[in-house]
Amino acid sequence: MNPIYVDHLPLKSEMINQLPMMNHQIEHCPLDSDTYISSLEKTYESMYNVGDSGDSSSEDNGDNHFFEGAEKRLVLYLTDENGDDADLRKISRSAWETMLDLVNCRVLNVISNENTIAYLLSESSMFIFKNCVMIKTCGSTTLLHCLEKLLELVKMAGFEMIEDLFYSHKNLLVPSLQIQPHHSFLKESEYLDKLFNGQSHLFGHVNSDRFYLYTLNNKYRETNGNEHFKFEIIMEELDEKVMSLFVRPQPNGIMNESITASDVTRKSGIDKLIPEMVIDDYFFTPCGYSMNGLFGPYYMTIHITPESDFSYVSLEMNVPQSDYPKFIRSVLNVFKPGKFMLNLTTPDLSVITARRPNKGLYIVDDHHQPKMDQSNDSIPFIDNVHGLMLYEDLMVATFTDYRRVDLQLSHYKHSDIIYARYVIEGIS
Repeated sequence: MNPIYVDHLPLKSEMINQLPMMNHQIEHCPLDSDTYISSLEKTYESMYNVGDSGDSSSEDNGDNHFFEGAEKRLVLYLTDENGDDADLRKISRSAWETMLDLVNCRVLNVISNENTIAYLLSESSMFIFKNCVMIKTCGSTTLLHCLEKLLELVKMAGFEMIEDLFYSHKNLLVPSLQIQPHHSFLKESEYLDKLFNGQSHLFGHVNSDRFYLYTLNNKYRETNGNEHFKFEIIMEELDEKVMSLFVRPQPNGIMNESITASDVTRKSGIDKLIPEMVIDDYFFTPCGYSMNGLFGPYYMTIHITPESDFSYVSLEMNVPQSDYPKFIRSVLNVFKPGKFMLNLTTPDLSVITARRPNKGLYIVDDHHQPKMDQSNDSIPFIDNVHGLMLYEDLMVATFTDYRRVDLQLSHYKHSDIIYARYVIEGIS
């Protein structure tokens, strides 16, 4: 199948196709998540007074404050076969802000380097690369409402074809508080199907925490010029003492505004996770925290909802590590969650080994120091971020106090996708 043209709507195909699996099968999700809703979600729906009609769009239902920490994530990879002039980084901040108005979020700050522009948003983040845009938004934002405007901007930047698209999120705690089409993943998939020829997938189980993914249905396109890589850890039911760092103290009922985001970044240990990251951080009032980090061609982003009833932390990055279980332990040591899930996307090994020897590749050693490797000697290291290698690492890795309840590996065209979920005993 040829890449999808931005200026014309592709013919629709079957919504659900089977994704080849090793050891596990991905559960298809042609059913509305309102039908198959977990007991945990039913509890939250009851707590925040959401009726069966699902007509509430507010996250502040009377005295029952609630904020949906889980982010919706949209990524477009683009290609221009007519040359290298196309570049998303040429799009102005004001143009992006107009698009973000449709999402119901705003830009707080921007940092950049020669590779990436990182926008810190009022609800999460947006990263702009030469041929890729990644948007993550939490709360009751309407991420999919920006699609048509986003496609206009993509075309203005000189791109004619979408080579890949990913839309994903974990199950939401109170989906009925979202604005359509975000009430359910089925509705989101139907919305995406109006513009794209895609597939919907479910990782995990319908009656517990799970992860949804929508991708393009380019089943005849087995190669791709983009080397997809993503490490994401999503944490919930976090240690209250740790989360208190991300709540502004109110001595005598007066909000303390003197504590800075940098103070929180250092005190929590976030700055030590990838020490060379240039960090753009924000400490919200009365609570909450976000950061973007840039480091050469790499990025990292962290978002924290600290309220004890619905605490949530996500960390996403594309920084390759020589020992992923070790890095996961360092993250767990900082945040101390009661449960967490991992979502990893890695390039297929055939994509990795096809690198030109003189192309050069940034790798990161155990001390997080970047170096440029100009030979195929880097292949043994990169094998460690090939999906099968990571899957095998997680098969034998142990994390103190945590029990693994899910582990899946799938091969998707030119990428491997790994999903895993861990819980402390007594937490579902």
